Amino acid sequence: VGTVRVSDTQAHLFTPDGQHDVALALEVHDLAGDGEQPAATKLTLAMGDATVALEGGTRLAPPGFAGTLTVTDLPLADVTDIAAVLPPTVLQGGTLGASLRLAAGSAAEPAGDVTVAGTVGLERFTLVGDAPELFSVALGKLDVAIDELRLPGVLAPPDVARQPPIVKLATMALAGPSVRLTRTPEGLVLPDLAPPPRTDSESPPARSAAGVPETEPAPADAGAAPSADAASGAAPAPLDVTVGSLRVDDGVVRVSDRTVKPFFTGGFEALDLEVRALRYPALTMEHLELTAKSITRGSLRVTGKRTAAGGRLEVNGKDIALEPFNPYATHYSPYSISGGALSVTSKATIKGGAYDSTTALTLDRFDLGGKEGDSLFKQQFGIPLEVALALLRDLQGRIALDIPMAGDERGTKVSVMTVAAQALRAALVNALASPLKLVGAAFGGAGGQAAPAPIAFATGRAVPTGDGEKAIAALGGLLASRPGIGITLLAAPTEADARWLAEQALREELSQPQGVFGAIGNLAQRGVRERIRLALEARAEGKEGALEGDDAATLEEWLAERPAPSASQLRALAAARIERVATELREQHGVGPERVAQAEPASEARPGDAVVTFELGAARSRGAS
Repeated sequence: VGTVRVSDTQAHLFTPDGQHDVALALEVHDLAGDGEQPAATKLTLAMGDATVALEGGTRLAPPGFAGTLTVTDLPLADVTDIAAVLPPTVLQGGTLGASLRLAAGSAAEPAGDVTVAGTVGLERFTLVGDAPELFSVALGKLDVAIDELRLPGVLAPPDVARQPPIVKLATMALAGPSVRLTRTPEGLVLPDLAPPPRTDSESPPARSAAGVPETEPAPADAGAAPSADAASGAAPAPLDVTVGSLRVDDGVVRVSDRTVKPFFTGGFEALDLEVRALRYPALTMEHLELTAKSITRGSLRVTGKRTAAGGRLEVNGKDIALEPFNPYATHYSPYSISGGALSVTSKATIKGGAYDSTTALTLDRFDLGGKEGDSLFKQQFGIPLEVALALLRDLQGRIALDIPMAGDERGTKVSVMTVAAQALRAALVNALASPLKLVGAAFGGAGGQAAPAPIAFATGRAVPTGDGEKAIAALGGLLASRPGIGITLLAAPTEADARWLAEQALREELSQPQGVFGAIGNLAQRGVRERIRLALEARAEGKEGALEGDDAATLEEWLAERPAPSASQLRALAAARIERVATELREQHGVGPERVAQAEPASEARPGDAVVTFELGAARSRGAS
């Protein structure tokens, strides 16, 4: 046929959503059934302002085409409506443009393949679910430059083995993408993409060439040869996609999780992504950089690379508000987040299926609540949760934690949320336990817990022992480095203190001059008095002051004849010890009185050692009573 020309042709397509008018023009020159020279072909379709133009050379036997495909301003919603491949309300926008080079069938190299190269653009795309507030995907613009898209053997004879598709993209750029996702107890909310079934009036049952309805199974062709893939029993190789450069500019992600109460709402905006030399499904890349801002507050930056042998990844988050994550805290733990912001630096190295990472967390103005959590924390660590947080805060009121973590591919067998919950719980417990146990060890807490240790004093005196001085210095250092911590000092006199005071009162009497007549009258006991006096003076200096035999018995008789120390004396001793600790903390470590409370001293002698104890608590504000 020398020339085929079709012009001024209209196709009227009726769908449930309305009528679509398509103008068609076709021109073919030198068309031959078995000619080697391809026929020059030009096909143009127009629908409103949209055009689709196919121009190139066509062969009929064997079939093939090589040429160009140009698409201008094609509305995707109209195309999917005409083709009935999606529900009518899912795709609500999107204009397609393309400039492609095509080769197919006998015109391709090798023959039987389909190859595509060129550019594809999509603008003002919007995809929504039944409830747009739960799921939606939109983007301002998508540009894709295709180096090669090859479908090997698609138009080859059936006995030719099929090879996996090849996708090589030079660039992929998305501008202004916006994604809204919602998770419910039933799973992630996704739109139903299946088109509605046609009624009999809309689409009568299609029939095969033999007249058998396609709804009934057609008889098998016993003589048909199985495909090469079926004969070998081997599955086709997986799809391999490479992307030279992937960019995302000014993206927005909104996430809602309705599996926790109250519902969690979060996400990122100003999201920019750059990936170079991306390969899928291996997920290798030469360069990765992602930056975004939290919709509540804070920023995120991720950098890294990954090869077949391994890779590295670094995550930096700054000033991310924590209170929006309170639904997870209350759901997975007995605690609640009262406030604070998170900054995190995490570095991971990947080797094979395993990874090692170190994570440095900084919590600013962080606070936890929850009565059940507070009692549980005190049971585990020996101090209230409020005190633990104050212990962890530095001079700037921040909590810094280092968390090492490692894992391998076995972790992927568990639900992501389960892994996240377990990792969060383990990280919090381990991170809190380490510094608290260090504090407990510094003060001699039992079992390494941060239970406050007593400050030892010399018996009967308001003078700390050597160990007591060390304990005061350690306490002062802790309070100086943790301004959120306050203490309450407590003291009670001991039975040993009462004995010491009684002995020293006796010593003072024995040291008084007796006069001439008294000395002559007590001449027989003069040696006993002197030995006892010297022993008591030694005891006053902290020495042993040992007495034996009759001297010891005489001392006990004399003490029994004397009145015991009064309650006011005992109370004064305990008060003096408390004041000594407060004075040293103030003068030697600069710890103000607003952080050191003094409890009312006891006045009754008790068993035990001579000590000042203290209770840790949150610091009082200046001027508080």
